[in-house]
Amino acid sequence: MHATRRISSVSELGSGDHVACIYESEEEHRQVLTPFIRTGLERKEKVLYITDVRKEDCILEYLADDGIDAKRYMKRGQLAFAPATDTYLKGGFLDPDGMLMLAQAETDRALAEGYAGMRYTSEPTWILREPPGSDKFMEYEARLNEFFHRKKCMALCQYDRWVWPPEILLSVISTHPILIRGAAVQMNPFYVPPNIKSAPAVLQTWLDALNAQRDWDEERERLEDQLHKRVKERDCLSQLALIGQDLHASEDDILRRIAEALPEGLHHPRAAVARIRFGSRQYLSRDFKETPVMDSVDIFIGRVPAGSVDVGYLAGDGGGEQASLAEERVLLDSAAGIIGITLERKAAERQLREALERMETRERERGGE
Repeated sequence: MHATRRISSVSELGSGDHVACIYESEEEHRQVLTPFIRTGLERKEKVLYITDVRKEDCILEYLADDGIDAKRYMKRGQLAFAPATDTYLKGGFLDPDGMLMLAQAETDRALAEGYAGMRYTSEPTWILREPPGSDKFMEYEARLNEFFHRKKCMALCQYDRWVWPPEILLSVISTHPILIRGAAVQMNPFYVPPNIKSAPAVLQTWLDALNAQRDWDEERERLEDQLHKRVKERDCLSQLALIGQDLHASEDDILRRIAEALPEGLHHPRAAVARIRFGSRQYLSRDFKETPVMDSVDIFIGRVPAGSVDVGYLAGDGGGEQASLAEERVLLDSAAGIIGITLERKAAERQLREALERMETRERERGGE
């Protein structure tokens, strides 16, 4: 599960999820519970909130502040509240089998009534009062993972960091596949599946989860790096296009400015150098030097080669081999295309200007006859 699924917000939770929210303030509690309930209502799911320390009025205030008409949902039965004494402690003691049967019955009822699923949330602080059967609570939490598997229901369990003893919270963490800290949602690398019992197996589970997290972090860094490079290339090409569209600049000025701007779009701009060759002329970026490895792309005017764009990396920074990367070749091809179009336009402008001058000359000659 940890290697394949990524989750980052309460709204991404869905059927089969068993979630522990370990919060440290009233505001953190509000930031989790409000979207959790809202999402369920919007998805046409039935929501049951099992209360203890916070009563119904407190949660209704959360929802009202978020613009949710909770009374309307309660009236039609989509949103309901029930105290722990009518659920977990029905009969005066905790019965894990009885609670699982109740959860199954409520889920079946919700589906029969046409709802898309069932979502539960509770604050089990009543455990700290040590009612009969409370010693079986963590067994119940662990069994819920099997219960929710492939069922159209889910649960969010609420734990106040400052109320619950650390040794219990450690058990909470080990029995919930998904954790919420603050308002941040994540797959739990320290979750231990119910079938894992021995210490070596638990250790291997944690190590595998940490390895999967490391692989994910590396992949995310790679994708972020690729995104950064694409954005940099896009910005560079936009700048080159603007330079090429400068109607008041000379051909020499445009090519000089493009040569100076091009290294900024490469992967290692501080080490990059660029050269534009056009006919017998060449235009160099700052600190240009020939490097052992240069990547070159032809400039075409029409279909005729008219010059080239050359880039390289100075020794000791960036690596000459970087210039041959295919992804940088895309930037060079695009830059060469911009230059080719610009040179074609400049040539057309010259031809038009020369034609106008010839016409003016002929008109003056006619006028002098």
